[in-house]
Amino acid sequence: MHPESYQEMSRMVTQYLPTRRPIHVLDVGSYAVNGSYKPLFTERGCHYTGLDQSPGPNVDVVLKDPYRFPFPRNSFDVLISGQAFEHIPRFWETWSEMVRVLKPGGWIFLIAPSRGVEHRYPVDCWRFYRDGFRALGEWKQLEIIEAETRWETIWGDCIGVFRKPARTWWKGLLGRWRKPSAESNPHGPVEAPANINPSTPRIRDAEYRDWYDRPISEWALHHQAIVLAFRASWLGIPTLKNPLDAWVMQEILHEVRPDIVVEIGGGAGGSALFFCTVLEGMAHGRVVSIEADGRHWKASHPRLTLIEADCADRSVIKQVQELCAGKRTLIVHDGDHTRSAVLRDLQAYAPLVSPGSYFVVEDGIVDVLDIPGFTGEGPLAAIRDFIRNHPEFEIDKSRERYLLTYNPSGYIRRRVSP
Repeated sequence: MHPESYQEMSRMVTQYLPTRRPIHVLDVGSYAVNGSYKPLFTERGCHYTGLDQSPGPNVDVVLKDPYRFPFPRNSFDVLISGQAFEHIPRFWETWSEMVRVLKPGGWIFLIAPSRGVEHRYPVDCWRFYRDGFRALGEWKQLEIIEAETRWETIWGDCIGVFRKPARTWWKGLLGRWRKPSAESNPHGPVEAPANINPSTPRIRDAEYRDWYDRPISEWALHHQAIVLAFRASWLGIPTLKNPLDAWVMQEILHEVRPDIVVEIGGGAGGSALFFCTVLEGMAHGRVVSIEADGRHWKASHPRLTLIEADCADRSVIKQVQELCAGKRTLIVHDGDHTRSAVLRDLQAYAPLVSPGSYFVVEDGIVDVLDIPGFTGEGPLAAIRDFIRNHPEFEIDKSRERYLLTYNPSGYIRRRVSP
């Protein structure tokens, strides 16, 4: 440790340390080399724990696994680390553990050099800039209070102050995992998962830690760009569907038992074939898929009818109206995802949806995440426009209970009249 580092930590403690007591502090990389931050906390009555991979001065807990802290989730109010990250070969795993053991609403004070001579304790791997600290905070969805580089100091210390959101993600979801109304759910409210325990460590196996410790937004982008685009299929036919949404769809098909499923935008036909497979198992229902460009169509099934045309064409709308007349109808929209097109199709086809059935609008995720290749407003904006003016429909949030959905607010149910 050098004097400027101690002064920066002192400033952060004075400026940000919570006033309530007791405060539990974990110092990551606490081995005392030319001093320690410990007095800054013990003088204020905090409970201080020093953590390092080697025993020595100012080390209370020695790590058996350098990338796994022996503490349950949400254990500490404050985590600090100064002049340690440059010596950690896989510092991102250490960062993941720091965030894991930090309580909601807790603080992280981080200092690491941006320059300087090699100093191996026992290795010297990295230097850091403010954008790197910001990237760490954004990766773990922390509030970034400070991310600056002190170029005037010898080591050009990079300073980071982060705060973990006070409300954990799963608590925010519990209030949403319910059917929209008692009338629409004769089976009662959807129960929240009983095994959510904030004190249980998330990842026990080191091999899978990086996989399972990624933010859901990062997984969604990876799934969209890599898995879904090139590897997802149903019975050998490309199927651009999130498997969790497909699971929800088979639940809806079983509950609603539609006579006709109208699919707007069929692609290669994988989704239409999936719907037919489910309906075949129920021995009930047919699928009408509208696809403007049938050059890539591959699906075939006795329950399937393909209309190769523009869904906005008035003659196509009339044809579908005639097919659905007197039938229990469910509609799935996977066509043009622009706001204007989705709203247009909602207005044209929603009147065909039977009471208690659904108009499922897919891929509103393009409004939630920055999906490469999509700009402007999409399905989610159109859904909100439509719902504001159509009280006969409601958004069924219970269908999003598996969390990773590509159809946010997209499960639109037609209310059953009293």
